[in-house]
Amino acid sequence: MIKSDSLKELATALSKAQGTMENAVKSSDNPFYKSTYADLAGVRNASRKPLSENELAVVQLPTMRDGKMVLEYVLLHSSGEYIGSELEMTPVKADPQGIGSAVTYARRYTLASITGVATEDDDGNAASRSSGDRKPVEVTTEDIPLERILPPKEDLIDEKQKGKLFDRFRQEIRPELRKDSDKFLTDWLGVQLYLDEDGNPSANAIPKANYPAVGKAAMEFARGL
Repeated sequence: MIKSDSLKELATALSKAQGTMENAVKSSDNPFYKSTYADLAGVRNASRKPLSENELAVVQLPTMRDGKMVLEYVLLHSSGEYIGSELEMTPVKADPQGIGSAVTYARRYTLASITGVATEDDDGNAASRSSGDRKPVEVTTEDIPLERILPPKEDLIDEKQKGKLFDRFRQEIRPELRKDSDKFLTDWLGVQLYLDEDGNPSANAIPKANYPAVGKAAMEFARGL
């Protein structure tokens, strides 16, 4: 994480902005799971005006570091104060569409995280339309949220491996943090984009092939806390 020496002005402005932000409506259709999600435009629409009115702005810059895709994101205030971090991206496929999808998802995820925007279902529309009344939606790869594109269940780790990962993480973390070790690991999995079909951080989304590398990286994270 990066931040200015002082965050007083930024914190005050963000508090005011969050007081007027609406939730981002889940209005985009996911054809794979016949569900909806709040897309990047929805999150931006929910946060754009409150941020602007309080002299706040978000900058998101995709870049490459050590051969890996990274999205750097910073929340800026007109006073010059700032806070930000970065999110490593792992495209499903290393082609233009896969990279575009990864960047779009990362922008949506980090924008919602740094502004505090939550999502809600478009209950009014859902209640007034049956599934047969819905118009077909033209979908591109960029429209499909990455957290919902999961390998077959047999290619993901099982409950025994999941339990072992959490146990090892608990052993590596500092004793005073162990009561919250599961939360630390779950949050870390979310940053690494290991998400279930509902978009929630989950060890059950880790492919078996990635398990050794994920375990090693998780232990390094635990020792650094």
